Amino acid sequence: MTKMLTLCAVTPLPPDQMDRLMLEEVEVVTRQYIEGKLEQFWRREDGKGGVLIYNTGSAVEAEAWVRELPLTRESYLTYELIPIGPLTQLKFLLQAVKARA
Repeated sequence: MTKMLTLCAVTPLPPDQMDRLMLEEVEVVTRQYIEGKLEQFWRREDGKGGVLIYNTGSAVEAEAWVRELPLTRESYLTYELIPIGPLTQLKFLLQAVKARA
């Protein structure tokens, strides 16, 4: 199954809006996770944002889900969608191992 990797970059939030926006963001991300839309969410080690893995092969669907995020709606989050899937080359490695056995 294809999934959608979403690389997110967040610009600094105004201090007077940070609590409200982050609370809303956590609520939406949690809901998407519970609904099975969002499989994984990670922070970027470079401190620039996060990485989301959505359970869809559709860029249109993934983009709609990312646009639900408050930080995206308020233009603090930019993103890049990258389709990902299983590493199909592994089957060739397994065939080579079986041939040697």
